[in-house]
This record gives sequence, C-alpha cells and structure tokens, in this order.
Amino acid sequence: MGFLDKLKDGLSKTKQAIFGRIDALLKHFVRVDEDLLEELEELLITADVGVATTEVILERLREEVKEGRLKEPEQIKDALKVILTDLIGEGGELALSTTPSVILVIGVNGAGKTTLISAIMEHLGSDDTVTSPTFALVNQYGTAEGEVVYHFDFYRINRIEEGFDMGYEEYFYSDGLCLVEWPEKVEELLEELVRS
Repeated sequence: MGFLDKLKDGLSKTKQAIFGRIDALLKHFVRVDEDLLEELEELLITADVGVATTEVILERLREEVKEGRLKEPEQIKDALKVILTDLIGEGGELALSTTPSVILVIGVNGAGKTTLISAIMEHLGSDDTVTSPTFALVNQYGTAEGEVVYHFDFYRINRIEEGFDMGYEEYFYSDGLCLVEWPEKVEELLEELVRS
C-alpha cells in the first residue's frame, strides 16, 4: 500500500467512525433542539475532535438553529461539512523548512495515525522502525538527509504540565520536524506555538 493509499485509508476510517456515530444519533431525533446539540457535543468530544474545536462547531450550529436555517436532524451533516471546511480552510504548500515545523495527526483510535507517520518517514527516506511513543511520549527518527524527526503521542497525557515537564519546547522549537499524535490533548501548548 502506497503513501497516499495509507493516508486515504486512515482518513476514511476516521470519517466512518465519526459520521457513523452521528448518523446513529440523528435517528433518535425528529427536530434539532438543545438535547440533540448536547448529545452531538458529547459525541464530538469523545470522538477526539477536541474541546475547543467542538465548542466552535456547536456555536455555529446554534447560530444556524437560531436563524432558522437548521431545523431537521438530516441537515446536521451538511451543516457540519460546511463548518469543518471553513475551519480547515484552503490547503497550502507544506513548508517543512520553517522553524518550528509541526504536523498534527488527528484521528480516532485505530484510524492509522502511527501508520501514516510511518509512511511519512518512509517518504523521507528513513530506515528507522516507527512505533508509537505511547509511554515514552516522544521517539526520534532520522531521515535520508540526516535530519531529525520527533514523533509525539500525547494520548496518555493527563495534565498539560506533563508536556512542560518533558520539555516540549526543546523539540517544537528545534530544527527537527515534529509529528504529533493526539494534539487535542495539548491544545494549550500548540496555541502557544502558534502565537510565537
């Protein structure tokens, strides 16, 4: 399976997991009301969309309801697609020569985040074996060009202080590329990164 096939497969699993759960939820409602929105909020958070992103999504959905554009549960998925497209925006060229260079890899358990990172490392000419740094939090790999790549897995982070304790700044602000699984667990660290 090639790089793009692995990427498409992982994204497809994530999409199926989230939208399958949304379909199941919508079948229980005959109209869009606060109960539906609260259950959707819980679903998005437990699907690892992230608290801040979920809040933005729900705020936009509530505006749609208030303005009378969103009444039927079937309209939710189309509204979500528009909102997510707006949040993601237009894709640009991937500039890895910038410092810091941090790529966030998002997906539900089993979606293929580590597999995608393995494919990225293969694409960069690495001979290293890519494994999830679930307990170590970070693994270091080398590329064919002799560059350093750091692979983070923040799944087991319980407090934001754990990111500070492991010295994330040394990695994120280094010349190395950082590939981050479960970035929603360290949103505060990433917001600081964006501000710098």
